[in-house]
Amino acid sequence: MSPSAHVGDIVVEAYASANLIHQCFVSRNVSLLVHAFTTYVRPLLEHNCIIWSPSLKCDIDSVQQVKRRFTKKLKGFRHYSYDERLKLLNLKKLETRRQQQDLIWCYKILCGIVRVDPDAFLSCVLLPLGGIYTNYISTITSVEPELVFSLIVLLRFGISYQCRLLIYNTVFLQKNH
Repeated sequence: MSPSAHVGDIVVEAYASANLIHQCFVSRNVSLLVHAFTTYVRPLLEHNCIIWSPSLKCDIDSVQQVKRRFTKKLKGFRHYSYDERLKLLNLKKLETRRQQQDLIWCYKILCGIVRVDPDAFLSCVLLPLGGIYTNYISTITSVEPELVFSLIVLLRFGISYQCRLLIYNTVFLQKNH
């Protein structure tokens, strides 16, 4: 089965479950419906996402569309943009949640919690430092995993140039002394 076909199967099942929530719940309480979505639908869209995580834009959009449509059907949320609905409901995009799961797995690999060779998994790191990209080949696994994980998390979720430079100096320059 191709990745897109697998994503399509997951999306069809998630749409069916999301529609059942809207049809079967008598209550229109938004927090109750969102809780039902996060309990019954979101696990369908996130189960084993480390393995099948969509990489094509059309697949990413189709997975996200399930949540987009569900939140738009909520009472009083139709006229808000998707980002505004997520903010009001205190939810994250599914893509962001998949990226967080990827970071957690990176941490588990680097710390030896799972049986994957870190050298085979991460051979280089691309660090954005003030718009200049610098390649650090084969250095990531020689640094303490907790520091590398913190660095990856901070860089991934957008930090200021000064913080990036401070982390770079702390992690990579101290390693060489």
